[in-house]
Order: sequence, then structure tokens, then C-alpha cells
Amino acid sequence: MKINKDVLNAMKIETIYVIKNDTIHQCMPLEMEGQNWSVAADSDGISGNIKLKVKFNGSFIYMEAEIEKKEQDELYSFTYDIKINEKETEGDDFKKAFFERISEITKMSEQWNKRKEERYDIGLDEKKIEMIRFRKPEQTAVFEKKQLPCLVNNMSYSGAKVTTMNADFQTGKRICIMYSFKNPIEQIPVTGIIRNCMIKTISEKVIISILSIEYEESPFSYKARMDSFIEELKKAEKKA
Repeated sequence: MKINKDVLNAMKIETIYVIKNDTIHQCMPLEMEGQNWSVAADSDGISGNIKLKVKFNGSFIYMEAEIEKKEQDELYSFTYDIKINEKETEGDDFKKAFFERISEITKMSEQWNKRKEERYDIGLDEKKIEMIRFRKPEQTAVFEKKQLPCLVNNMSYSGAKVTTMNADFQTGKRICIMYSFKNPIEQIPVTGIIRNCMIKTISEKVIISILSIEYEESPFSYKARMDSFIEELKKAEKKA
């Protein structure tokens, strides 16, 4: 699973260090699959047995592991493969919670990749607005430094269709939708590309645009909200 800041936050991982011969090297995780990690480090020439120092959920974990340098990466100067010792997965309860968290996030990520893309209608449907847990029906579109109220017609893991009060949009341009949620209160910005724009004249003075947006990358927190929304929809269908 590829790692970014959003995924690290979900895993509750704050920092990762490699300790070799009493020297501490800071690392940036690139990919994680259970005990097998790929990282970018700030130093060259690290190899063999090491200790991993990971700050997880506010406390440090120390684990025995092996490290091996990979071939030169185009983006990072020093990249390594790390294999964590099998016995660490059967350590104390804190370590078990750590590996369980990684496994949980990995499974969620795999399901998102397998899931058939589907758009879920929302609009002004009060029940669906409550299911998705929007703080209010209107969200905010940020385009070329303008903040515009918008209505979410439908949404998916990888995109959305929104209606907003403006006619200056162009396909291929970047736009950010600021989603505002409740329970818990959370604001999630999702950046995407405008793939289609349809302009409608409502009255002599009112023009609206309906935008089809393809996300550049959906944050973990957004996808988790979509999971919860779909579960609520399924529950409602069973009761119907």
C-alpha cells in the first residue's frame, strides 16, 4: 500500500527512525505491507540488522528488523526495503495494536481499489444529507481563489458532480471542494480536475454551472466517510 501523510494519520504513525550502530536516521515511508516496508532515508550505506523506532499513537515502539538498499530512485536519494522481525508481531499488546492498525488500513485500501465505481445521488435529499453527515446541504467550491457555495448532486470515491453559481469554469482546470461534515465535525478538502461543465440559465440574472469533477487523489478521511455513507444506504434499503 502506498503511503502518504493522510494514510499515516489514519495509521496514527507520527515519525519513523532507523537506528544503526547508535546512529539515528529519519525515514519517510513510501509503501507498507504488514512487516515489509519501503522507505526513503536521509543517509546512504545503511544495511543489515537495525532497530526501528516508530512513534505510534503518542508512544514509541522499538522493533528489530533488517534493511537493504534498493536501486537508485528517481525521486528519492536513498531508498531501502525493511523487513520487520516476525516475533515483533507477537509482542506486547501495544505492538499487536500497531500491526492490527496497519492491517485494518491496508484492507480498507484494497477494498477501495476493488470496488466498482458508482455515483451516489445526494442533492437536496434530507435523508441522504443526514446519512453522509454533511453539516449543511451546501458545500464550498474553491476555484481560482474564489469561494463559491455548491450543491453536491452526486459523489463517489473518485469524483463528484456539483452545481454552483458561476459561469467562468473551464474543463481541465483544477478545483477544490471543501466538504464539511459533522459527527465528528471535520472539514475535508478534495482537489480535482473539471472534466465537464454545463451552463444553465435559471433566470435573466441567475446562471448556474453543473461541474463533473475527477479527484486527483481522494484523502483517506474522505473515503472513510464514503464507506460510512454506503453502509447507511444499505441499512435503509433493508428497512424499505
